[in-house]
Amino acid sequence: MDGGETLKGAWGDDHVALDRNLYWDASGWQPLFLGSALAEWQKRGHDRRSRIADPMFLDPARGNFDLRPGSPAGEIGFRAVDWSELGPRRRLARQGR
Repeated sequence: MDGGETLKGAWGDDHVALDRNLYWDASGWQPLFLGSALAEWQKRGHDRRSRIADPMFLDPARGNFDLRPGSPAGEIGFRAVDWSELGPRRRLARQGR
């Protein structure tokens, strides 16, 4: 994110399940959750294992969101995506046909 409120709108009824998120605002602004800090949001039972930290993207300004080694994303259970496994694939010939 780059400025603005993290959560806004009809989230106030607490009928949401959010957890293990990594929040970060590139502008340096403290992310807000319905106008409150993360600690207050967590007291309401949300995002208990989430944190606010720089995810350490390689070059987000140029669209490279790969993570640098040591990124805090690993601490919340995030596993890096193997981009070579995404997208269309050549069909493999079926055995016996």
